[in-house]
Amino acid sequence: MRFFIFTLVLAAGCSSDTDAADGVDTDIGETADDGPFYPETGRWDITDQFVAEDGCSGMGGYAEMGMGGAFDLESSGDEAFVRVVDGESVSCDLDDRGFLCERSQSTSEIPLYFGLDATIHIDGASDGAFTDARALVEDSDVEITCTGPDCAMVEEYVMYGATFPCTMSVHTEAELAE
Repeated sequence: MRFFIFTLVLAAGCSSDTDAADGVDTDIGETADDGPFYPETGRWDITDQFVAEDGCSGMGGYAEMGMGGAFDLESSGDEAFVRVVDGESVSCDLDDRGFLCERSQSTSEIPLYFGLDATIHIDGASDGAFTDARALVEDSDVEITCTGPDCAMVEEYVMYGATFPCTMSVHTEAELAE
């Protein structure tokens, strides 16, 4: 479930000042005189994460149970980085301290554990900003859909009454692990 939730958080857009869609200030401070800004690589811990908007009929409360954890941030060039969660990589472009990650798409076979013929599809988009080289804030928008003949039963019994497609917004804060 943690991968399911964190997948919700990995991919989208930002601007050079404030992204009107989510209000994230991506123009935080000045770049150091010794060159362009780049975040520190290594293991990052999620320090705060919550469902900011829940369009999935209360599923957000269930989703929050799987939140938290950590990810690895790796360098992939002067203006890019890669975030790795449970072996899955997402590339992100860096614009000063703001970042935009590629869309993240995954599937969940959780319905199969209940004997249901259905697959949950998760499409996520995220953007954010580094408040400094060792801390970030990020907002993600996630759309959840379902395919298969048992999707109605998944909505009722697995997703606690959510109707597909549904959307959620997730807010995340993380810091470089000590």
